[in-house]
Amino acid sequence: MKNSHQVYLISDSTGETIDRIFMALKAQFNNFNYELNQFSFTRTENQILTILNDARNQESPIILYTVVNSKLAKFLSDEANKKKIPCFGVLGDLILSFSKLLNQKASHQPSGQHALNDEYYKRISAI
Repeated sequence: MKNSHQVYLISDSTGETIDRIFMALKAQFNNFNYELNQFSFTRTENQILTILNDARNQESPIILYTVVNSKLAKFLSDEANKKKIPCFGVLGDLILSFSKLLNQKASHQPSGQHALNDEYYKRISAI
């Protein structure tokens, strides 16, 4: 029997970003057996603890997350580490690097790409 992993995709928004990243990642491995557990709009420590308690009871859990709130992302990473669950934040280092490169602070707002701002309304009026 092949070893199967429980993959937890955790997002503080719709989950679209982490889903696409996981699709690209899994395409790189021929023998990757997994069951997917997806969690969208995860924005509290209690939600994270509930997910981690479930993951801790699985045989081979792996966590991938896109949580832009630095404090919450650190909480997730620290708690997963305490429970010895492999945990990978896929945006944190990239946001930090871009912040330094662009010499500006990131907003760290969930759902930023879905914001209903002036740019959005200009695109809608053009249609």
